[in-house]
Amino acid sequence: MASFKTLDDLGDVTGKVALVRVDLNLPMKDGSATDVTRVEAAKPTILELSDKARKCSCSLISGGPAAIAARCCPPAWLWAMLKMCWAKS
Repeated sequence: MASFKTLDDLGDVTGKVALVRVDLNLPMKDGSATDVTRVEAAKPTILELSDKARKCSCSLISGGPAAIAARCCPPAWLWAMLKMCWAKS
């Protein structure tokens, strides 16, 4: 089985640009997320890189082709979800 690198394996990222791919295929019901576990799981990684790197960009994946075509998860919805979940801490 492949092993995954952690932030500790990257070494010093000070002054570097970090690109993080975040999979946010959240279960939805009536236009609301029913489980935000993936958002909460991505939070520590994104915040640590934001503190250490010169710039941290996130590539957000949500819903796949069918959801994107149906516009079930517009970008504004994703940002609202991130703000709502992260405001709790």
